[in-house]
Amino acid sequence: MAEKSESAAREISVALTELIGIAESGGLPMLAYLLDMARVEARTQAGDTPPRAANVLPFKPN
Repeated sequence: MAEKSESAAREISVALTELIGIAESGGLPMLAYLLDMARVEARTQAGDTPPRAANVLPFKPN
């Protein structure tokens, strides 16, 4: 069951990456930022990256 969950998290991560690209090309930086936060969580669930502290947000200058 854990393998299915990790596989689903990887698929969600790929889909979120595509959506982030669409949001950025459409001039929607806040949506892209929120989608990126969801992608970080999906990657964590998939076991691809270590969990990040809840109070630490990445800063991406425009």
